Formats: sequence, C-alpha cells, structure tokens
Amino acid sequence: MGKFNANEIVQHWVLAVSFIVLVITGFAITMPDAGWVQLLASLGMTEHVRNLIHKIAGVVLLVLGAYHLFYVILNRHGRYHLVDMIPRGRDVVVFWKTVRYYLGLERHLPDGHHFTYVEKVEYWAVVWGTVVMGVTGILMWRPDWAMSFLPSWMRGVNQTIHLYEAFLATFAIIVWHLYAVFLHPRHFPFNTVILTGLEAEEDDDDLGGRR
Repeated sequence: MGKFNANEIVQHWVLAVSFIVLVITGFAITMPDAGWVQLLASLGMTEHVRNLIHKIAGVVLLVLGAYHLFYVILNRHGRYHLVDMIPRGRDVVVFWKTVRYYLGLERHLPDGHHFTYVEKVEYWAVVWGTVVMGVTGILMWRPDWAMSFLPSWMRGVNQTIHLYEAFLATFAIIVWHLYAVFLHPRHFPFNTVILTGLEAEEDDDDLGGRR
C-alpha cells in the first residue's frame, strides 16, 4: 500500500540529515570541553566550523519547513496527507483500546487509519519543534538585532528554550522514533517504508493500532 511518494521521501531524508547535523553541532557548541567534541576538533571541526555547519543546517531545515508548508497547501497528495494528519476522535478511541489491549482487556488491537495517532503526534511535534527552534535559533544568530526590540532578560530565556527543546526533540527521536523504525518487532531491523514509500497493508502496528 502506497504511503509516501518520492517527493515526501526526499523531504524526510533532508529532514533527517539536517536534524542529525543540528544535534551533533548544536550539542558540540553547548559543551565544547566534552571529549567527543575535542575529538571532532582534532578532525578539523573547530568551533568556527561547527558554528558554520550548525547555521547551514538550520537554514536547510527552515527552507525545508517553508517548502513543506507550500507542499501541503498546493500539492494534491500533500493536502491529502495534511487532512489525514488532523487528530480526530477516532484517534482517542484507538489509543484507549490500545491501552486496554496491553492491559489484557481487549482481545485484538484496534483498526487504525492511514496514519496512526503516534505518527500524528510525531508530525505535529516536528512542526512545533521546527517553529520553536527556528525562531529561537534566528534570535540567537543575531542577538544584537534581537535585543533591539526584546528585553535583555529574553536572551537567557531564548537560549534556555532553544537548549531544552533540542534535548526534548533528541530524546523523542532516540526513545520513540528510532524504536519504531529499527527495533519494533514488525519492522526489525529496519522499516523500509521511507525508502520505498510502501507499507504492507497487513502491518499490525502496536504503537498506533494499525492492523
């Protein structure tokens, strides 16, 4: 069953690569004395290089976000997916029945939809995170400009929001998304949907209730 087209697969890979680069370079900027950061420096990734790469990756992510916005508005397939990503009452029912299944109160996992409630949460979390990280990142990139219209105390608040949103996004990917992609029993060792755009119709996704 077709799930993603070639355009969406490319978008996902651009998102994945830019996110990984942002995580590595971002935390390297935050903790420059860490051993792994010193190793990067010895390989040529000095502080200046890390800062530059971080900014480039940030611009790539924001450009991708703008492109995706136009894609889900102007492209028929994109509009279909956007509508399908809207949370509905059915998602609450599926979530509740999934919980009951794991408590031994339901005999079968509930039928899901094209996108599960887990995928919808992940999608809107990416949208939210991109906006937050983009705004705070731009303000940190040009602090003099930002402080020309913001109170001085906002500099520290802005940095804190950027840092903790980065932690939240990183742990969410490691704990939740990578499990679904690599470790989930149905997909182990790797979910190939993001390579082929195809997902087996009979998949029984106990992280979202698809059968």
